[in-house]
Amino acid sequence: MVDIHSHILYDIADSPTSIEISLEIAKQYIKCGFTHIVSTPHYNPSNEDSNSFLLKCDDKYNKLNDLLYQSNLTLSIIPGAEVTLCPELLNIRNINRFCIANSTYMLVELPWNQFPYWTQSILYELELRKITPILAHPERNQGIYKNYDKFTKLIESGLLIQIDAFSLFEGRTCKKIIRRLFRDDAVSFIATDTHLPDRRLLCFNKALSVSKKRYGESRTNRILNNSSLVINNCLINY
Repeated sequence: MVDIHSHILYDIADSPTSIEISLEIAKQYIKCGFTHIVSTPHYNPSNEDSNSFLLKCDDKYNKLNDLLYQSNLTLSIIPGAEVTLCPELLNIRNINRFCIANSTYMLVELPWNQFPYWTQSILYELELRKITPILAHPERNQGIYKNYDKFTKLIESGLLIQIDAFSLFEGRTCKKIIRRLFRDDAVSFIATDTHLPDRRLLCFNKALSVSKKRYGESRTNRILNNSSLVINNCLINY
């Protein structure tokens, strides 16, 4: 299996505080049946230099992969980022380096609990630059919950959406938005959004079972396969 949203890379933003914790997360991933993990540390273009961020990620990415090799753990860590959508994003010259595995896909998130008026225009500008945005966990955003009718315009435009596995078990608001997203056939990915070796990762297989029961086995399998298509820069299945 492939996880396109993971904060396994240590000592960046709210990621694990040490490489040892990252190693424990890697062991849990293997136990859960994962083979490829996209490392997606948080990056906010409005308050951090892009070059400094990428250099820091490259250093920790190489050290973690070396430790996995030394520990005889077969798990492929793939570079990526979870990029905050904001107007400053469009000023980054090396913007394609934030895409997943040198593909055209970029994992993005909205500012916490906000659905800014400029969201659609920023997404459109990314597409003009041949970048396909994947919006992370909209089910957790109160701004989207309160403005879901406006959000449907993005769905109708073909925006790719990733939900968090543990959201299938979370509060009423998350479940309600997830039901709407599945009703609109808008869920393209299910990911762990793992930050620590905890329930976010451990509940993934259970979440798949819940999704198959509620929304259909063939649909869930298609969604699961989309993650593999992304890291190979292939068109995903709608």
